[in-house]
Amino acid sequence: MVLIPPALPCAWVCSSRRGLKRDPELVRRCLPSLGGSVLCPRVVFILSSLCIMGKAIHDLATKLLPEVDDFLFSVSIVSGLVCVILAIIKFMLGKVLTSRALITDGFNSMVGGIMGFSILISAEVFKHEPKVWYLDGTIGVIIGLVILAYGVKLLKDMVPRVRQTRNYERFE
Repeated sequence: MVLIPPALPCAWVCSSRRGLKRDPELVRRCLPSLGGSVLCPRVVFILSSLCIMGKAIHDLATKLLPEVDDFLFSVSIVSGLVCVILAIIKFMLGKVLTSRALITDGFNSMVGGIMGFSILISAEVFKHEPKVWYLDGTIGVIIGLVILAYGVKLLKDMVPRVRQTRNYERFE
């Protein structure tokens, strides 16, 4: 299902806890239209994990050696720090606002921060020990598997909520 434009105000109201408690008619109208907005992030998580794993496996198969120049070094540090700080903020706000979307986005930001720092770590380790050229690809595969597992968990958690929504409509 796709979120249609007339449902946008409904989606905004339904996302707050007060909106769910106050107006059951509004909830009935907008819950079916939220299917696409709930499904898309989960599918994107799975697709991004497959892309990350594919690139990492390709790098391992072609024995791509890690190279970090000064620009990439500084960008990786700034990117890693910003992503980790954003992840912490998103986790805290997601917990306070009870928003699964913010918590999921915080997880995504945390993975970005870890990936930024993993580039630096693998380059430094390779500089001192050239036999460990495979560290960057291995970290990429592990991160891809973690994102895949999280995406599957999100899909699995969505099924009972979709069933509950359909049952809610049937009882009217």
